[in-house]
Amino acid sequence: MDNYKLIIKNEDLFKLFFNKVPYIWSELDSSLKNDQTYQLNCLYKESVRVMEAFDKFVDDVKSGSVPQVTQLQIKITEHAEFDGIFLPYFKKFEFNQRIFDLTCLKLGLNWTYFQKFLEEDAVKLPSNTPGIEKVLLNSSGSSEWRQQWSPSKFPHKKIYRLNNFFLDLQKDPQYIEQKNRQTQQVADKINDAFKCFDTLLSIHQEVYILVLDIRFVRIANQAENEPLKQLIEQVLKDRAEIQNTIFKLIPDKLRTYTKLEHDYQNGLKLSCVFILRRFNINQEPEIAAHLQAALKKRFSHYDAIEVSNGNRFVRIHGNKSAVGCMGINTSNQVEQFKYWVLSYFFKIDSVAKLIHPQITFEVNEVFDDLNWKQPDIHYPPVPSKKTPQPKNLAQVLQEWKASKSVWDVKHLDKRVADRLLVGQIYYKEFCAEQGLPELYGEWLCHIEVFIETLLHNQYPAFNEVRSANQMHFLNVKDIQTSATQLGQQYWSLVRQFAYDLSFVERIDYLIQNCGLRTWWFGREESLMLWRNFHQNFIDFIFDQPILYTALVQLNINLQKLRHYFFTTQATVKDKREILEKQFSQCARRQADTREYLDHVLGQNCWAYRISVKACSSKGSLEQSEFSKLFTEFMRLAKRAKPCYWLRGYIGIWQEKKTQEMPEFTLDVVLFFNDRCQAQLFTVVQDLNQRWNNFLDTKAVQILKLQDAENIRYFGSIEPKILMRSVDGLNTAYKAQNTYHVCIEASDRKMKKMVIEHVIPYFTYRDVFQAPFRQNVPKVFIKGAIPKK
Repeated sequence: MDNYKLIIKNEDLFKLFFNKVPYIWSELDSSLKNDQTYQLNCLYKESVRVMEAFDKFVDDVKSGSVPQVTQLQIKITEHAEFDGIFLPYFKKFEFNQRIFDLTCLKLGLNWTYFQKFLEEDAVKLPSNTPGIEKVLLNSSGSSEWRQQWSPSKFPHKKIYRLNNFFLDLQKDPQYIEQKNRQTQQVADKINDAFKCFDTLLSIHQEVYILVLDIRFVRIANQAENEPLKQLIEQVLKDRAEIQNTIFKLIPDKLRTYTKLEHDYQNGLKLSCVFILRRFNINQEPEIAAHLQAALKKRFSHYDAIEVSNGNRFVRIHGNKSAVGCMGINTSNQVEQFKYWVLSYFFKIDSVAKLIHPQITFEVNEVFDDLNWKQPDIHYPPVPSKKTPQPKNLAQVLQEWKASKSVWDVKHLDKRVADRLLVGQIYYKEFCAEQGLPELYGEWLCHIEVFIETLLHNQYPAFNEVRSANQMHFLNVKDIQTSATQLGQQYWSLVRQFAYDLSFVERIDYLIQNCGLRTWWFGREESLMLWRNFHQNFIDFIFDQPILYTALVQLNINLQKLRHYFFTTQATVKDKREILEKQFSQCARRQADTREYLDHVLGQNCWAYRISVKACSSKGSLEQSEFSKLFTEFMRLAKRAKPCYWLRGYIGIWQEKKTQEMPEFTLDVVLFFNDRCQAQLFTVVQDLNQRWNNFLDTKAVQILKLQDAENIRYFGSIEPKILMRSVDGLNTAYKAQNTYHVCIEASDRKMKKMVIEHVIPYFTYRDVFQAPFRQNVPKVFIKGAIPKK
C-alpha cells in the first residue's frame, strides 16, 4: 500500500479545521469589535479561510500560476481590488488583525513569513505609501510605533512586493531547508503511524476506532482574570491524571493517541484517538456521557468539562467510514481512517499548534497497552441461566427506530402545518448562515411540530404498559408499542438532546446572541418557556435502565407542559394575536410575490442576491433616508447596464442593532434577463461602483439636506449566496466566487426551488426577527410587475 497517498490533502485538512473553529467574529457587534478592552477569543472561521487562501497563494507562487501584477493596468487608484479579475484572488488575504490572537498558538511557516513581510518589508518604505499603517508595539516595558502593511488592504504596490517577496523566498536556502525539514518530519511521523497501525491490524484482524474530544472551558467572567497560559499550566499539571482517568473508563485499548490543542474559543481540548479491541456504535454516546460525569466529579476545579463524540464529527465533516469498526479485509475503511483521522492528527500541527510562551511541552503523546501484541482469543460462550441484564436507556433508544411519519403534519390544522413548513425553511437557512449544521434547523422545526402536536392532541403520549414483574425495565418493544405519535416525537427529541450534548447550548446561543425568534421561543418573555421546555428532555440518566412505570410520570409531565404552554399563551394573548395577524399579512405577501415572480420567471433569468449598505461621514442612516436613496437609485439605474437588464427584484430590510443608532442594510434578490450573460462575473462590481457614484453625487440632493457641504455618503453592494441550505441555489460551493444562479423558463425544478424556498424565506422573515427600533413602514420590498 502506498501510504504517502493517504496523507490528507490541504483542502481537506482545512475543511476539518474550519469546522472545528467557532464562527463568532463576523457576528460580533461593531461596538465590541472596536472596544480595545473587550477580550476576544483566539481564532475564528474567517482566520482559517485566510490561512488556507495564503497557503494556496504560496503554492501558486512556486508553480508560477499567480496572476501577473503587470496585467492590472491600474492608472490612478493603484488599488487591485477595483479590478474584477483580482478581487476574488487578493481579497481573500485581507483580515482584521484582532481575529488572530497568537499568544498561545503557533501558525504555519508560510504564515510566519507573511507576518515578516507585513512588518520588515514595510519598514523600508516611505510612511505615506498607500496601504502602510502605524502600529503600536509594546516591548521591554516601553511602547514604540512601527509601520507595517495593513492586513485589511491590498493596494497594487503591496501585491507587487508580496509576489516578489515570496518569489525570492523560494530561492532562500534557509526557507527551503525549513520547509523541506517540516514536510519530511510530518511525512515521517504519519508514515510511522501508518506502519504501526498496519502491524496492529495484522495481529488483531479487526479493531474499533473511537475519537473523543474533552474540552476544558473557562467561563466568560473568569476569562478576563485568568490568561489562557494559566489554564495551559493547570491542564499540563493534571494531564497525566486526566489521561489515566480516561483510560480506566475506556475498555480494551490497544493504542491511544492524545493531542493537547487550543479549542479556539475559551479553553483547551484534549483530543483522543483510541484503537480498541472491540466496541460498538451503540456505546459511543453512552461512554461520552459517562466519561463527562466522571471527569467533572474528579476535576471539579475546572469551570466546565465537556466530552463530545469525535466519531460523529468525523462522520459529518470527513468520511463516515473513517471511524468505527474496521478489519484487515476492509481496505477502504482503513484508508479512510488513515486519511481523515491519523494523518490529520499529525499534519494539523504544521498549520496551528498549541504553545506556551514560557514552557516547552509535548503536544502529542502515544500510549500502547501492555498486551497490545497479544491477539484476542474468542472462547465459546458459556451457557448461563441468569436473566440478562436490562439495557440502559441509551442502548434502548439507539435500537429503537422511529416511523417515517413521526414528523408528519397532516394531523394538524392546515394553517398550522403551513406555518411549520415556512418555519423549517427559515430555521435551516438561519442555522446555515450561522455556520451550524442545517440539521439544527430541522430539529428546531421538529421541536415546534412536537409542541403543536402536544397542544392540539388530547391523547396521552404513552399508553399503559402492563407487566407482572415489578422490576420490569423498558425495552425497545415497550417504546414502540406504547408510544403514540406524540410519544414517538418525544423519544426522538430525547435521543437528539442526548446524542448532541451541545444542542441546547447552541440553540441558547442562537436565541440569546444571534436574534433567532422561533414561533414559540426567542422573545424576551419566552426565554423561561424555552428553558422549562428543554428541561423535560435532559433529566434522564442514560447509562441506567428505566422502569416501565416511568411512562406514567412522563404522561403527567407532558400534561403539565401542555398546561404551562396554554397558561403562557393566555398571559401574552395580545402579543400572540399580533403575531397571528402579522403571519396572515405575510401569507398575503407570499401569494402576491408568487404571482409577481411567475411573471418575472416567465423568461430565462439570472438571479443575484446582494447586500446593500449605506452610511454617511456622520454615521448610520435612518431607514427612511436609506429607502429614499435606494428607490431613486433603482429608478435611475434602469437607464444603464446592468440594471437595464433587470426584470424584477424582491428584498427585505435588515437591522443590525448597536448601542448607538441602528444600522440598516437591504437583503435583495435581483433577477436579470439573459442579455446580462456577457457580464455575469462583473454585475455586482458594476452595481457597487454605480451605488457609490450615486451616493457621492446624488445623496445630498435627494435627501434635501441643509448645511450638508461637509457630509459625504458612501456604501457598498456585496454578493451573497442565494440560499445556503438549498442544493442548486448554493452556488458559491461549486465554483469560486460564483454567486449568480441561472433560472431557465423551462426549468420547472429550479423555478419550484425559488417558489418553495426563496419566496417564503423573504416574505415571512420579519415574523422570525425582532421588531425594528425605528418605524419601518415597508419591511419587504419588491419591484413593479414587468411589462409584457
